[in-house]
Amino acid sequence: MAIKVKKPQSGLGMAPRMDESKITNLTKYPSDHLVTMNFKVTAELRRAYKKYALEKDKSMVEILKESFDLYRKKNI
Repeated sequence: MAIKVKKPQSGLGMAPRMDESKITNLTKYPSDHLVTMNFKVTAELRRAYKKYALEKDKSMVEILKESFDLYRKKNI
Protein backbone atom coordinates (compact mmCIF):
# COMPACT_ATOMS: atom_id res chain seq x y z
CA MET A 1 0.00 0.00 0.00
CA ALA A 2 1.45 3.33 -1.04
CA ILE A 3 1.46 6.22 1.44
CA LYS A 4 0.78 9.66 0.05
CA VAL A 5 3.14 12.29 1.37
CA LYS A 6 1.98 15.88 1.23
CA LYS A 7 4.31 18.11 -0.71
CA PRO A 8 5.32 21.13 1.40
CA GLN A 9 3.81 24.35 0.11
CA SER A 10 6.37 26.66 -1.40
CA GLY A 11 6.10 30.40 -0.79
CA LEU A 12 3.53 32.16 1.31
CA GLY A 13 0.46 31.14 -0.61
CA MET A 14 -2.18 33.43 -1.96
CA ALA A 15 -2.61 36.91 -0.52
CA PRO A 16 -5.97 37.65 1.12
CA ARG A 17 -8.51 39.70 -0.80
CA MET A 18 -8.74 43.33 0.25
CA ASP A 19 -12.14 42.87 1.87
CA GLU A 20 -10.80 39.96 3.94
CA SER A 21 -7.82 41.72 5.43
CA LYS A 22 -8.22 43.07 8.93
CA ILE A 23 -6.16 46.26 9.01
CA THR A 24 -6.97 47.79 12.38
CA ASN A 25 -4.05 50.09 13.05
CA LEU A 26 -4.97 52.34 10.12
CA THR A 27 -8.60 52.77 11.11
CA LYS A 28 -9.61 56.37 11.70
CA TYR A 29 -12.01 56.80 14.56
CA PRO A 30 -14.48 59.66 14.99
CA SER A 31 -12.97 62.55 16.96
CA ASP A 32 -15.20 61.84 19.96
CA HIS A 33 -14.22 58.14 20.13
CA LEU A 34 -12.20 57.40 23.28
CA VAL A 35 -8.93 55.52 22.92
CA THR A 36 -6.46 54.39 25.57
CA MET A 37 -3.47 56.51 26.57
CA ASN A 38 -0.87 54.67 28.62
CA PHE A 39 1.52 56.52 30.89
CA LYS A 40 2.65 56.08 34.46
CA VAL A 41 2.35 58.52 37.35
CA THR A 42 3.14 58.19 41.01
CA ALA A 43 0.50 56.73 43.29
CA GLU A 44 0.39 60.05 45.18
CA LEU A 45 -0.33 62.04 41.98
CA ARG A 46 -3.04 59.57 40.95
CA ARG A 47 -4.75 59.84 44.34
CA ALA A 48 -4.62 63.64 44.27
CA TYR A 49 -5.88 63.74 40.68
CA LYS A 50 -8.74 61.38 41.42
CA LYS A 51 -9.66 63.29 44.60
CA TYR A 52 -9.71 66.59 42.68
CA ALA A 53 -11.93 65.09 39.96
CA LEU A 54 -14.36 63.81 42.63
CA GLU A 55 -14.44 67.19 44.36
CA LYS A 56 -15.30 68.90 41.06
CA ASP A 57 -17.80 66.16 40.13
CA LYS A 58 -16.00 65.55 36.83
CA SER A 59 -14.33 62.55 35.28
CA MET A 60 -10.56 62.27 35.22
CA VAL A 61 -10.77 62.46 31.41
CA GLU A 62 -12.63 65.78 31.59
CA ILE A 63 -10.01 67.18 33.97
CA LEU A 64 -7.23 66.01 31.64
CA LYS A 65 -8.91 67.63 28.60
CA GLU A 66 -9.45 70.91 30.43
CA SER A 67 -5.92 71.04 31.80
CA PHE A 68 -4.40 70.23 28.39
CA ASP A 69 -6.51 72.93 26.70
CA LEU A 70 -5.42 75.47 29.32
CA TYR A 71 -1.78 74.42 28.94
CA ARG A 72 -1.91 74.83 25.16
CA LYS A 73 -3.54 78.26 25.42
CA LYS A 74 -0.84 79.43 27.82
CA ASN A 75 2.10 78.01 25.89
CA ILE A 76 1.39 78.92 22.28
